[in-house]
Amino acid sequence: MTSANVLKVSSALRLWGWVGFWVQVVLSIISGIILLVFVGTRSLSTPPSAEAVNPATLPGIGFAWLGLAMVGVSIFWHWRYTRWAKLLTREDRPTKYQTIQLVKIGIVISLVGMLLTLLGAGAIVGALTAKSLQQQPTVITVTTLPVQPIDFFVIQANINIILSHFFGLISCLWLLQKVADKPNRE
Repeated sequence: MTSANVLKVSSALRLWGWVGFWVQVVLSIISGIILLVFVGTRSLSTPPSAEAVNPATLPGIGFAWLGLAMVGVSIFWHWRYTRWAKLLTREDRPTKYQTIQLVKIGIVISLVGMLLTLLGAGAIVGALTAKSLQQQPTVITVTTLPVQPIDFFVIQANINIILSHFFGLISCLWLLQKVADKPNRE
């Protein structure tokens, strides 16, 4: 017989697994499209020598893609919560300790993804700041890399990725509280 506490934990895992799954899917699709458009417009419109000078395309975009990949891992992990919820209703269910470990791994995934994306956002904003400072008309310098509207979309993509990881982190922390708070009567 499954206890009421285990059923509540199972229900929370199922609900927040699916909510986290879909929120992160939507945010990551939007961010992925923006990053693909950025890469496509840069490769079509910018000469390769000018692109190599732009620091935002090197570490910033690389970290953004890594952060997006970590959202993919987090999406999988939230889907895994829904499968785990089904396991909790069986007689040979996982232990409370195993469930807590599962949620803690989700927390680490979100934190690592958020860190990678913040590093990317910092590099991109720094590069765009440098580009904007170069755009001031002076006698000595003429800019070859003007700040363009797509550059701001890349910032928006990074914010969406960070928001996705933040939501994943909040859902994992809430689940951890839900799982760890219940009495251990198994």
